[in-house]
Amino acid sequence: MNSYSALRTDDVDTESVESKDSASHIPQDLKKRSSFGYWALAICVLCTAINLVTTFTVPFSSTPPAKPMGSLTANDVRLLRRPSQYIGLEKVVRPSPPEPKSFWIYPIVLAPIDNADKSKVFDDDPKRYASQIGTITPEIRRVLVTDTVSTIAQFRAIDFGMESCELNILIPAVSSADGAAISVYRVNETYALDTRTLSYGTRPQRLQKLSDIPINPDDNVHWHRKFACPSESVLSFELACSTATGHSCNLEWWQDKTQSSMDNSGIYIVQHATI
Repeated sequence: MNSYSALRTDDVDTESVESKDSASHIPQDLKKRSSFGYWALAICVLCTAINLVTTFTVPFSSTPPAKPMGSLTANDVRLLRRPSQYIGLEKVVRPSPPEPKSFWIYPIVLAPIDNADKSKVFDDDPKRYASQIGTITPEIRRVLVTDTVSTIAQFRAIDFGMESCELNILIPAVSSADGAAISVYRVNETYALDTRTLSYGTRPQRLQKLSDIPINPDDNVHWHRKFACPSESVLSFELACSTATGHSCNLEWWQDKTQSSMDNSGIYIVQHATI
């Protein structure tokens, strides 16, 4: 028969055997995850410490916060930059010289100002009227030139590759204005003016006189001059009574945006193709 003898319990460290056995059953990916968690916690603590140091050591900026969109006024919107709408069109191959193309544009601003009453603001919607569907605002504006009143005209150049602008002024025959003339000025304004606040006291300054246009008592006068006009730029002019002739002025017409062409009177721009 076989004989057996009991093992001595003091020869085996049961605790170490159990601990080794338990450790051998811990998955390796769990060990890696535990290590990653320690590192993530350390990074969070470090970032928090850096933020606290930055907050209490860097001086606060004195620049006022930007206005929320809801508080922007019409004047704020008027001064916003107009980015190009024609991205990449300059890379398109086109015939050279450019094909002759042109169109005419109506002023975005036509507003009289009065030197005799420097704070006076003329009505910027003089032809509005009430109807059954509400107030109607026709695009009809007044051009008035007298001894004290002049008119500001502004245009916005539009479209791509149409950067040659020709200012045209048609003056009707005025039999009572023999010897009179009007002066045309470029004025220093590159944004659309707010006609609700425009007066002689707030007008833009004159840059240069372009011409003195005599008023013909027998026939209409057509004066024109070309300017460079980058896309989306604003061109500003003033029509005033010329002091060179010594004669008084009294010239007035109403200009309608809906008319297809300028017949006997008007101020408008013809844009010509440049590429």
